[in-house]
Amino acid sequence: MLHLPMENKDFFIPFSRSPIAIVGDLYVDEFIYGEAHTIAEDGLVPIVHSVSRSWQPAAAGYTALLLAGLGGRIHLLGRTGPDVPGQVVKNHLTEHGIDCTGLVVDPSISTPTRLRINAGGPRHADREMVRVLSEQRQRPSAATTALLKKQLKRILPHCRAVVLMDKDTGLINQELVTFIRTIAPEAILIGDSEKNLALLSRFDVVIANESETAAALTEPVYTADSGDRLRRRLKTDLLFISHGADGMSVHQAKGPARLVATERRQVYDRVGAGEAVVAAITAALVAGQSPDQTAEFANLTAGVAIAKPGLAEITREELLKLQEQRNARLEAHKIVSLSELRAVIADLKKTGRRIVWTNGCFDIMHVGHILYLEKARSLGDLLVVGLNSDASVRSFKGPDRPIVEEKQRAKLLSALSCVDYVIIFEDTSPIKLIAELQPDIYAKGGDYHMGSINQEERRLVEKYGGRIVLLPGVPGMSTSHLIEKIIKTYR
Repeated sequence: MLHLPMENKDFFIPFSRSPIAIVGDLYVDEFIYGEAHTIAEDGLVPIVHSVSRSWQPAAAGYTALLLAGLGGRIHLLGRTGPDVPGQVVKNHLTEHGIDCTGLVVDPSISTPTRLRINAGGPRHADREMVRVLSEQRQRPSAATTALLKKQLKRILPHCRAVVLMDKDTGLINQELVTFIRTIAPEAILIGDSEKNLALLSRFDVVIANESETAAALTEPVYTADSGDRLRRRLKTDLLFISHGADGMSVHQAKGPARLVATERRQVYDRVGAGEAVVAAITAALVAGQSPDQTAEFANLTAGVAIAKPGLAEITREELLKLQEQRNARLEAHKIVSLSELRAVIADLKKTGRRIVWTNGCFDIMHVGHILYLEKARSLGDLLVVGLNSDASVRSFKGPDRPIVEEKQRAKLLSALSCVDYVIIFEDTSPIKLIAELQPDIYAKGGDYHMGSINQEERRLVEKYGGRIVLLPGVPGMSTSHLIEKIIKTYR
């Protein structure tokens, strides 16, 4: 997992200071919780004895609620019907500090509702037994559109980000999207649409899942290159695609797509996971986090959402505590993947910390290695060690090497206090990793001089403004000398 800068509430300060508008479809979820002990005599129908009943905002409303819970200044704009569900959730959202003055009443519709009946019994936990949808797709009238545009024009020009949430009720259309672009040209445009991703063309950020991506490409299934093709089709700067338990992929114009893995969580209820992802991505991007860090924060937030029943509240204190626990585990496990390391380095560079890179085989660890690594670590604030894989070592040292296989070598390196991260690479040269991470200092050991080191690596480091430091080895201390001594002594 990535190491996010969430050790304190400073992570949320830029976000909490920035007004955010959520424009889109507001649903109301009605939850009936009860007990089911018997079956009706006149049919195989369970009888549910109602114990409690609640109304909760869903879709754009739940996203607004989550962002407010994280400390955001949230404006919600959309429409409700002239009915009790619409008024109930509007009051609920207002009580949680959300500005709902941008919600207009459309007399031609009923507020979309989803009734969920959950019941348990003496031998089983609560589970959702039935879901009843009451919704209709209807474009807003000219009068409703005019009222909504008036509210949009009043609120959006002052917002740092505008989040468009389209659940295909007919509210969001090309006319409305064009109007939003016109009145809020400086805002970050973030879009999420269940059935019409084409509406989000040229948005700054688009959020989708696998099935939505395949549908937008008019293809039967999601494939490995679907995300990149969708990003190009939408002409968006940044596309996030949710892959459920596998995590989230990040697609940008520059560089290959990256999968940010997630920790698997026990699923209690998937309701609201999509809204949690939208809220988390919005919060992290407004807070100035990198795309990979944003995806990790979205994974974290969605994981909390699915572990709770219904549309549960998620607080920033809860997320901070959970992320601190995960960061501690990461620090205890220094062997990382490229996607994990990329985000760590990006975050540390923002704080001005100097990254030192070195690499090697480190086969049969000895005191010369340790002295060298301690010197390398002293050159900066963090030391990353690139470790040649077994195949890589064999390619240039011969079939009898390495003596110690790569996982053991990586574990030995990670046990050293002077080493912060270890990454195993397959090539003979780490040039691809150096190009990706761009460390401030590239430390080289042994008997090298500037003319004898890999000149392609040298040109790369000098091109991006890095520095190469040569650290001489300790005479008589090398793995080759150790092997020769062992053979001479014990043959």
